[in-house]
Amino acid sequence: MFSFISIAALALSAVASVHGAAIPRTNVPSTYDAAVLEPYSQYNTRYMALDCEDKHNTQFFTDCCHPMKSNETLAKNRLPYCNPATASLSSSAALPTETDNSDDECDDDDEPSSSVAPSVTATPTVVPSAVTTSHVSSSAPSPVKPSSVKASSTPVAPVNVAPAPSKAAPTPSPSPSQAATGIDSLIHTGHSATWFYQHDTAGACGNVHADTDKVVALDSALYGNLGAVSQYCGKSLVITNTNTGKSVTAIVADACPTCDAAGSIDLSQGAFEALDTLEDGQFDVSWHFTN
Repeated sequence: MFSFISIAALALSAVASVHGAAIPRTNVPSTYDAAVLEPYSQYNTRYMALDCEDKHNTQFFTDCCHPMKSNETLAKNRLPYCNPATASLSSSAALPTETDNSDDECDDDDEPSSSVAPSVTATPTVVPSAVTTSHVSSSAPSPVKPSSVKASSTPVAPVNVAPAPSKAAPTPSPSPSQAATGIDSLIHTGHSATWFYQHDTAGACGNVHADTDKVVALDSALYGNLGAVSQYCGKSLVITNTNTGKSVTAIVADACPTCDAAGSIDLSQGAFEALDTLEDGQFDVSWHFTN
């Protein structure tokens, strides 16, 4: 009886730990070309470890956050800071080490003294003020070396040391809903459209569509976190073939991690054929959200 209760407690503990963990996406998006690219689980793990969902439209995202081909490796085909292990080691190595002058450093952190003993001249030390950022930096500032105290034969007048001015807090970034409002009002031009099959599988938005349905997959830089339902899922957009002037309305149902750039889109067979033949494979588009 005691063994059964112990096993049940262990099982409940395991379930609780699973509930509290962040489980990465395991379903392969229908637009992911597994025959050409690295295993999706490997790409998704690295994408999450590098915090790529918060680095869209940066050089870091361009260098590190797109999937590699199956014959490529991080060591040969990516910059060193694209390797999650290397980035973690760099962050650890940059942390300052403790010194034996803990008492002196504590004195520096306190409010500056209003006067100095008449027998010495103190050189004021400027302590860098803390700067608030949206993410923790990978490197910390070097510890401040205690100022040297030089004896003086002539008494000097007390010196008042003003505290170092603090930098103004940075302006907070706009919330996702605010950012989406600006993107929703744009007409996206200079981009291309390709097409894909549904294969009777759910897209990143979680719904299954037929190949004849008019749906669209957004580039991952615009879609956002590939492991979650985007704020754009279900939104309608009007797509125009700039070569022919034909237009079609489609809804967002998936993400396209292999699209060339933010703004390029991947269309279902039904949406693509409303604008061009499948044999053409790709054409230039302009598009905008309608809701």
